[in-house]
Amino acid sequence: MVDGDGEDGFLARMKALGVLRRQQLSGRPSDRHLARRARVSQTTVGVWLRGERFPQDVDTFLVVVRELLDTARALGVATPGVEERLAEQGWRQAHAAEAARRAGVVSDGVVRAQGRAALETALAGAGATGAALPAALASVTPSVTPSVPGARRVEDWHPRLLGVKPSVTAPGGDDLPGYVVRDHDRELRSALRTMATSGGGVLLLIGNPSTGKTRSAYEAVRAELPGRWLVRPKDAAEVAALAERGGTPPDPAPLILWLDGVDRLLDAPSADAPLADAPAPLAAALVELCDPQRPTVVIGTLWPEQYDRHASAAAAAVREVLDLATTVVVPDEFSASERERTQEVGWRDPRLSAAYWISNFGIVQTLAGAPALERCWRTGDPYGRAVLTAAVDARRLGGPEVTPSAFLRAAAPGYLTSAQWARADDGWWERAIGYATRPVEGTARANGTAGTTSALSPCAGDEPGSVVGYAVADYLLHLGRSQRLFEAVPERTWRTFLTTTDDPRVLVRIGWSAQWRLLYELAEELYLAAGTEGVLPRAKLLVARGRSAEAWRLVTSLAERGHDEAVQLLVTWVRSISDDDQRLAQLARYAPAHDEAARALARELAAIGRHDDAVEQWTGLAEKGDGKSAVRAAELLAGAGRGADALELLRRHAPTSPPVRRTLFDLLLKTGAPEDTAEAEQLLRRDVARSSTDGLTEFDLVEFLRTFDRLEELESLATAGSRAARSRMIDTWATEGEHDPAVVDRAVVICARWDAESDDGPWSALHLLRETDRLAQAVDVVNAWERDHEGNDDINAVVTDMLMDLGRWDDVAARADRGDTRAQEAVARRLLEHGRIDEVMRRAERGELPACRRVSELLAERGDIAGAAEVWCGTVALRQEYANLGLVDLLHEHDRVDDLLDLLTSLDRRLGKREARILADLLVRKGRIAELTDRAAAGDKHADEALVHHLASHRRFADVRSRAVAGSGAATRVLLDLAVEEPELQGLTTYGLRLDGSIAVPREGVDDVSR
Repeated sequence: MVDGDGEDGFLARMKALGVLRRQQLSGRPSDRHLARRARVSQTTVGVWLRGERFPQDVDTFLVVVRELLDTARALGVATPGVEERLAEQGWRQAHAAEAARRAGVVSDGVVRAQGRAALETALAGAGATGAALPAALASVTPSVTPSVPGARRVEDWHPRLLGVKPSVTAPGGDDLPGYVVRDHDRELRSALRTMATSGGGVLLLIGNPSTGKTRSAYEAVRAELPGRWLVRPKDAAEVAALAERGGTPPDPAPLILWLDGVDRLLDAPSADAPLADAPAPLAAALVELCDPQRPTVVIGTLWPEQYDRHASAAAAAVREVLDLATTVVVPDEFSASERERTQEVGWRDPRLSAAYWISNFGIVQTLAGAPALERCWRTGDPYGRAVLTAAVDARRLGGPEVTPSAFLRAAAPGYLTSAQWARADDGWWERAIGYATRPVEGTARANGTAGTTSALSPCAGDEPGSVVGYAVADYLLHLGRSQRLFEAVPERTWRTFLTTTDDPRVLVRIGWSAQWRLLYELAEELYLAAGTEGVLPRAKLLVARGRSAEAWRLVTSLAERGHDEAVQLLVTWVRSISDDDQRLAQLARYAPAHDEAARALARELAAIGRHDDAVEQWTGLAEKGDGKSAVRAAELLAGAGRGADALELLRRHAPTSPPVRRTLFDLLLKTGAPEDTAEAEQLLRRDVARSSTDGLTEFDLVEFLRTFDRLEELESLATAGSRAARSRMIDTWATEGEHDPAVVDRAVVICARWDAESDDGPWSALHLLRETDRLAQAVDVVNAWERDHEGNDDINAVVTDMLMDLGRWDDVAARADRGDTRAQEAVARRLLEHGRIDEVMRRAERGELPACRRVSELLAERGDIAGAAEVWCGTVALRQEYANLGLVDLLHEHDRVDDLLDLLTSLDRRLGKREARILADLLVRKGRIAELTDRAAAGDKHADEALVHHLASHRRFADVRSRAVAGSGAATRVLLDLAVEEPELQGLTTYGLRLDGSIAVPREGVDDVSR
C-alpha cells in the first residue's frame, strides 16, 4: 500500500531511510550537512529521518534523499536494492498519496452544527418557543436510522458509557467537573477535523492513566463532530464485523469508532511481556477500516508503555495500525497556562479549585482520586488489599478487563501471610470486597466538601443486582503494574486461572505470560486448557524447547482441518526446508485451498526459475480477486517477453485493483505506442477523479503532463491547488528565469497567491526565490508573512541560513533575541569564532541553550570541567529540564561519576530512558547494588537490566532465574543467551523453570507434564 504511514507509506519510508543512513552509511551525511543542503533545520532533518513529521514540500525532502544516494554511491554500497529504495519516483508517489490522504474539505458535521446554531438563534430571536423550536431544529439534524448497529449520535452518548472515568464528587456537583481546555486540544481537534474531511483515520491519545485522555477525546468529538454516528464496540469481534461490512455507508460522513483503551483489544498477552507473534485480528480490521471509500474515524487511548510495547510487536498488522495513527501526547502535569485556566474555571467547580492546590499529585489525578486510591492499596484492611493486588496481577498477566468474582475470591489468599489467612473467618470475603469497592474519601476538598471514588468497580451481570466481576481503577492498575513489575506472582494465582477461566483467548494470553517467564510446563497447561486456540502457541513453544516433530504434528493436524492460521504457520516453517522438491511438495499440498500457501508456492517456483508454473499460481490467485498476484504474474510475463499477455491480464483486473491499474499504466507508457499512451492517460485521469490514495494519484498526472511538455495544463492544475503541480511549475519557472528574469517576477506574484491559501508559511515563494538566488527578496517575503503569522522552526531555519549567506548578522542577532533557537545557535558560533566569549556568556545567562552548550564545550576543551558544569547549573533555574540534560551529557562524557550520581539521584522528576540507563550503570560501578535493587523493585527496567547483568557476571544464576520467574525480560534474555554454554543452566531451554526458580528437569518418578 502507499497509504499514510503504512508498510510502504511515506513516513515508514522515512524511518527506513534513517535506518539506512545509520546502518549502511555509517551515519553519513550528518544532520548538519543535510540541513544545509535542504535549507531546513537540523531538528527537521532528525524528525524526518525518524518518520515523525510529514514534509509539506516533497522537493525539499528529496534533496535529503539525493544526498543519501550520492553518499551510498561514493561508499560503493549503492546496490540495486538501495538504488530502488532511493528512487525519486517512488518517493514522489508515496508523498502524493499521503498528501492526498491528509487533504480535505470542511466537515459536514461542523456545517450542520453551524447551521443548527444559526437557526436556533434566528428562531429564538423570532420568538419561537416550546415545541416550535425543536421541531424546526429537527430539519437541520434529521432523525436517521444508523447504518451500524449500536451507533448513536455523538450528543446522545453519556460520557461514562464512553469510558470517561468518574471524578471525585461534591454535593450539588455534576458527575463531571468543569472542563479545562488543555494545550494538546488544539492538535487533537485539528487532527479530528482533518480525518473527518479526508476519508477517516486512526487517532491515538498517548498518556498515563488519569491524565484526561478520554475526557479530552470526548470533548473534542462533541466540539468538532456533532451529529455524527458513533459506535463503541465491546470487543475485537465487533470491530472485525464492522470491517467486513462492504460498500459505502448510507451516511457519507465518517463513522466514529470509539475504542478508548485500545490495549485491551490489540491481543496483548500481558502488560509486562512483549506481544506474541500471533496474528492480530483487531489490528487487521483497523487497517481495513482505514479506507477512504467507507470513511471511519477510529479513536483510542494507550499508556506510553503500552504504545512502546505494541510498536515493537511481532504482528505486522499491529505495527501498521500504529504507523497509520496520528498520535497526540497527553502530559501528566498541567502546564502553567493550563493551571491558569483551572483557576478561571475553579470558581464554578469547587473540585477544580481544591485540586489546583494539591501539590503531591497532578490536577487530573487528584480529581480521579489518585491519592485516596494509593492509600487504599498501601494501607488498611489486609484482606481487601489482597483482593486489589490479585486484581492488578490478573490484569498485568493478560486477564480480562473485568476480573471475575470467582477468580478474586480464589486468588486473594495467595497474597496473605500464613498468619493472616489463619485468622480469616467465614466473612473475610464479604469484608474484603466491601473494602475494595467502597467509595474512598477523595483528596479534593473545598468549602467543606469531599470527593469519592473506588478502587474496584462492580460490573453487573444479566440479572438485576448480580455482579459478574470487578474493574480496577486505571490509576491503581498503572501504579500496580509499575510497582509489581518484577514481583513474583503466587502459584495460587496461576492455578486459579486454570480453574476459573473458560475464555480460550484469556488462557492463551496468560500462557504467554508464563512462557515469557520461562515457566514452560505451566504455559503448556494453559495452552492445553485453551483448546484449539492454544494449539499454535503451544506448537511454537515446543519448537523453542527442541520438540519440532511434535509441534509439526500438532500444526499439521490443525491445518488439515482447514485452520488458516495453522496453514500460515506451516508455510513459514516450510521455507526452512532446504530440499526444493520437499519444500514445493509441502506447499502444493495446501495451495489449492489456502491462498497464503499458494502465494508461497508461486514465490518458490519463481525463485527456482519455473516461471510458467509461477504465473499459473499467480493467475489463479488473481482470479480470486488478489490484485497484487495479478501484478506479479504480469511482471513475470513481461520479463519473459510476453508483453501482450501481461497487458491482457492487467486490463482484466484493472477495474477492481488500484495496484493493477498502476502497473498497467507503467507498462502502457513503456510501449511508446500513441494508442497505449492515450489508454494510460484515461486510466490516470479516472483514478485521479476517484481521489484514490493507493492507485494512480495527482502526482502521476503532474509527472505525465511534465513528461509530455504540456505546461499549460500543468499550470492550470497548479492554480487549482495541486501541490505537486505547483512544485513542478516552480522548477520550470526557475529554469526559464535563468534566461528571462521577467518570468520569475510574474511567478513570484502567482506564488504569493498560492501561499495566501496556507498558514504553514510562504513556501512556494521561498522555493522559487531561493532557486533563483533572490535571497534578499525571500527574506522580505518571510518578514512580511511573520507580521501576520506565528513563526515555526522550519521558517526560522531557512531565514537564518539566508541571512547568514547575505552577511546580515544584525538581523540574525535580532531573531536570536526574539527566541529563534536556530539564530541563537548561529550567533553563539559566530561570537566564539571571533573570541567574544563574554557576549556568549551573557546569552547563556539569559537561558539561551545554544550559548550554554557552546561555552560549556569550550571550557571543557580547556580542561575546566567545573566551569563548564557551572554554566549549565546557572541555566537550570531558567530551563531546568533541558539544562539538566546538558549537564548530564557533560558529566557523563568526562566521567565525573560522583557528580553525575549526585545530580541524577537529586532530580525530582521522572528520569528519561538515557538518564535511567546511565544511573543504573553508575550504581553498578560504585557498588551500590542495594540502591540498584530498590530502583528495580520500583519498576525501573534499566535498573533491572543492569542488576541482571551484574548478577550474571558474578555467576549468581539462582538470583537471575528468580528474576526471570518474577517477569524480568532482561533475566529471560540473559538466561537463554547463556544456557548453551553454562553447565549450571543445562536443560533450561528444554524444560524451562519452575515457580521456585529451579530448572524444571523432570524429577525421578515424576513425568514431564508436557509429555
